[in-house]
Amino acid sequence: MDNHYPVQIEQIIKALSKSWSLDSSSKWSKDNPAKGQCGVAT
Repeated sequence: MDNHYPVQIEQIIKALSKSWSLDSSSKWSKDNPAKGQCGVAT
C-alpha cells in the first residue's frame, strides 16, 4: 500500500473544506460546513 494515500486524502479534505461556503450552498453553516455540498455544481 502506498503511504502517500493518507496525506493525499487529508489534502483533498482540506481543499474541499476551504471551497465550501454560503456561496456554494444555501444550507452551509459554520457548525456544519459540508451541509448541502453534495449537489452538482454548474
